[in-house]
Amino acid sequence: MGGALMGSRSRRKGAAHERKVAEWLRELWPEAARGLGQTRSGSEVADVENTPLWVEVKVGKLPNPRAAMDQAELATDGRPVLVVVRDNGAGARAPRDFVAMPLDDFIRLIKEERR
Repeated sequence: MGGALMGSRSRRKGAAHERKVAEWLRELWPEAARGLGQTRSGSEVADVENTPLWVEVKVGKLPNPRAAMDQAELATDGRPVLVVVRDNGAGARAPRDFVAMPLDDFIRLIKEERR
């Protein structure tokens, strides 16, 4: 397949997974919804908005969580970063989602939750 077709299919899969992650996060934050890429001012928005976290979603054969974390940390508006990754690669036991975030943010969030 041509590069444009592959890119379009990949973007559709990414958008569909952003909607799925937003659906899952609505259990915690009822207003969670897929972000729409950029605001009118040109600044980025998270892949999932209306949460206290900057949520970055990656899906693919072998997504790079470190690159996703770097991207999110550069883009965040100050919210702690949460990266949600789905590995659809043939080597994966089964497609599954996992999350990554900076350890200091994780510890701070857990401490706040326990108060």
